[in-house]
Amino acid sequence: MIPDSITNLHKFLLVMKGYRTVKLLQTFVVRSLGYWITVPVGFVSDLANIPRIFWWFVAPWGKIASAAIVHDRLYHTGELSRQEADLVFLDLMLRLNVPWYQRELVYWSVRIGGRAAWKRSRKVQKDEEAAKVYELVNLSRENIKEKTR
Repeated sequence: MIPDSITNLHKFLLVMKGYRTVKLLQTFVVRSLGYWITVPVGFVSDLANIPRIFWWFVAPWGKIASAAIVHDRLYHTGELSRQEADLVFLDLMLRLNVPWYQRELVYWSVRIGGRAAWKRSRKVQKDEEAAKVYELVNLSRENIKEKTR
């Protein structure tokens, strides 16, 4: 079963060591701003990176958690632009009934401070792609060697 609503996502999470990361136990698909977004089984998210001192105001595991997981996935894949990913985050927080003052604070925090996370994700993605190419090249070389023997 694929969770059919952003409000049900919390039912499909495994909380990891330290309670700061979660792992998705089932694939989750959500539609936001005209985009279908898939978060696959096994995806690990650190939820919202909110400093502990502010948890009394906005808890990373509170209402924003489901939206943060989708946002993390969009940053990880780069399938949307950073601005679009942040707008999806805002839309999902609205649908999750996150109070306006928390929603605005979190949204503007990622707009202002999310650039470093975006760049890190793009570098990780490029490194993963380079590793795949390297693996394919090595496999091709091995196949050629076997055929010429």
